[in-house]
Amino acid sequence: MSNKKNRSGTSQNERALPVLRGDYISVEERSLVDLLMYLREYAEKVRFYSEDNRHNGFWSEFLEFSDDEMLELAEFAEDPTVFSDDYGRLAKYSQPHLALLLTFLKLLKYPQEKFAELTEKNVEYFYKKILKLNEQAEVPDQVHVILSLARDVREHLLKKGTLFNAGKDQTGVD
Repeated sequence: MSNKKNRSGTSQNERALPVLRGDYISVEERSLVDLLMYLREYAEKVRFYSEDNRHNGFWSEFLEFSDDEMLELAEFAEDPTVFSDDYGRLAKYSQPHLALLLTFLKLLKYPQEKFAELTEKNVEYFYKKILKLNEQAEVPDQVHVILSLARDVREHLLKKGTLFNAGKDQTGVD
């Protein structure tokens, strides 16, 4: 029969709820591909009017791409040189109306980044202003150690400040 007891503790970081992290959720999480797919679907509902103000089709005609082509379009938006040796694709994806659309969508990342900050600011506001919790100074970790004597040892004096080897940490340092 073994006297060893498995007592795995929980570190401070393990107790933190993922939902309270600032990057857990954002108000606007759509990627460039998501936005292009959405716009393709939305364009099917928006009428196109000619110069003489007559209904002349739908805006979807400007985004008639397959899913794979939409992925290529997003790739092109991120790095226009990706198709520099394929003149057909380069001409297809660098049309003026697509250049304007892709520029707008790429500029949209700046407000998206600001939206992403809202979650963290909301959590911070809740803890500091509503719950009135303040940050405290860091304190070193403390643990309680349970020891068992070997069968042939009747008593053993541990001096104050005795250090124990806790094993290797996540980085492999002992």
